Amino acid sequence: MASPACGVLRPTGRHAAVLGQVLGELGPVFAGNLLHDTQTVVLMSEHVITRIVTRDTELHRFPGLEVVDPLAPEVRESTWPTAARLGVAGSLAAPSRRPLLSLSCDTSARS
Repeated sequence: MASPACGVLRPTGRHAAVLGQVLGELGPVFAGNLLHDTQTVVLMSEHVITRIVTRDTELHRFPGLEVVDPLAPEVRESTWPTAARLGVAGSLAAPSRRPLLSLSCDTSARS
């Protein structure tokens, strides 16, 4: 967490409004891990983060969020060219049971 590019997302003064908007877009179905996913998406929205790299397929439910599966063949080929050059592309480990979370944001929108 010492890196200036890394930080903990905390609720802002817009939290309640963004939560209301996300819940409105999501609709009345609310079960399972959706509560945690909703909280994650609300915090991301507050901080203008629009992309998440994860194996969690339920995040596709949220409009406006780009969900990238890091183990999808098209992602591996486009983002891990070094492995292919080294001849180890076929030896990628099996997916972990823990989700991989990577957030990207547009820092130019921050005040």
